[in-house]
Amino acid sequence: MAELLLVLGMHRSGTSAFARAMRVFGGELGSHLLPPAADNPKGFYEDEELQKINDDFLLTQRAHWDSLHLPDLRTLPAATIKDYQAHVWSVLQLKLPAEGFFVFKDPRMCRLWPLWVDLLEKQAVRVKILWVLRNPLAVAESLFQRDSMPILLGSLLWNLHNRSLLGALRQWPHYSVATYESLLNHPGEVLTRIGHDLNMQAVSLSAMAEFVDVFLDRKLNHASTEDATLMQVNQEIITKCKQQYLLAKDTNISLDEKQLIFSDIGENGRQWLESMDFFARQRDELQLHTFNLDLERQRTEEFVDSLKTTLALKEKENNGLQGELNELEQERQSREEFVASLKATLELNEDELEGLQKLVNALRTNLTLKEQESHNYRNRALYLESLILGGRIPQGTRRNISWN
Repeated sequence: MAELLLVLGMHRSGTSAFARAMRVFGGELGSHLLPPAADNPKGFYEDEELQKINDDFLLTQRAHWDSLHLPDLRTLPAATIKDYQAHVWSVLQLKLPAEGFFVFKDPRMCRLWPLWVDLLEKQAVRVKILWVLRNPLAVAESLFQRDSMPILLGSLLWNLHNRSLLGALRQWPHYSVATYESLLNHPGEVLTRIGHDLNMQAVSLSAMAEFVDVFLDRKLNHASTEDATLMQVNQEIITKCKQQYLLAKDTNISLDEKQLIFSDIGENGRQWLESMDFFARQRDELQLHTFNLDLERQRTEEFVDSLKTTLALKEKENNGLQGELNELEQERQSREEFVASLKATLELNEDELEGLQKLVNALRTNLTLKEQESHNYRNRALYLESLILGGRIPQGTRRNISWN
């Protein structure tokens, strides 16, 4: 049976480090990973193809990774869900190894997991979950540093992601929970416990050492929960999130209790969500419009590229035809020159023939004269012969003799 390990947690919670850590247990992350960026120089260890499917799907639903409100996934049209699942499976099935397990990390899955349940059950994929937690104030501070996101918004998003993720743990109860802070401070102990919870063995001590000593960098934990910026927000919501964090990482508390705890964001939190709802939806609508424009631009660019390719082929074909035409033109010129040469030769031959004809005519005339002269000599000879012999001269002979 194919096996999938989902590394789930709120954005900026250290999910990238935990996803990379799964290589210690032989986990495969695929060859299409998001490239490192300034906000994550060690790499995201997130499959780019699957992440894009999720991101595009959110945009079609007028939402984004940081949307406070998502549409109720249970009420989506069946055709929409089916298309999304088919798209996911067309990519995912090529990544699942025959042995071992594939690691997929995407914080969006904290809220999109319900769309994967039926798909993975139908395809007989065994699912394990690594729930990654980080102090919500550190998450909010990190988002503030990176995106200038208000601390209150970052805290509420932390709550919404983890609250929704609890439903995934009910659906796939084979899970382990760990905090980013504990991974930085006690990496060996944390990975050992995760391996025990998920029934995984480290491939080697060197793999464990390479992750702990080479990859893991405590200096990258820039966010501080003591920064004065954190104090400029609603204290009720901040207090709620801190309590939720402390209780969420407690393995002795049941999922039901955690669900109840995460559901309580306080009256101010609910009011803030409602007041931000209109602006959030307007922003998501604008993002969808931008997405559609980008899609149309991409299609236009692809069409232009195809036209350029066709034009290049036509130009190449025209160049070939022009080359053939030039060769034919050269051949035509050569033949014309040859014909002109033949005509000149013919004219010379005709002149020579005319001269020869004149010579022949002259020779014929001369021959006729010679024949006449010869005939005259013969007659004279006969006449003289007759005189000498005393014979009779034939009648008419004498008058035919010229004595000149």
